Amino acid sequence: MQAALCFDLFWRSNHVDGPTRLDDTIAASYDEPSRKARDAWDLLARSASR
Repeated sequence: MQAALCFDLFWRSNHVDGPTRLDDTIAASYDEPSRKARDAWDLLARSASR
C-alpha cells in the first residue's frame, strides 16, 4: 500500500492532503474505512519510518 501512495503522487500537480489520502487508500483497500488499519499506519509513521 505504501508504494501505491507514493506512486500516485507522481501523477498529481495539486496539493495532496496526506491524512485524507491515506484514509481514502485504506477504505479502498479494505472496502470500508478501518480504524485499526489507520492506527497501524499512524504507529508506523511515529516509529520505524522516521
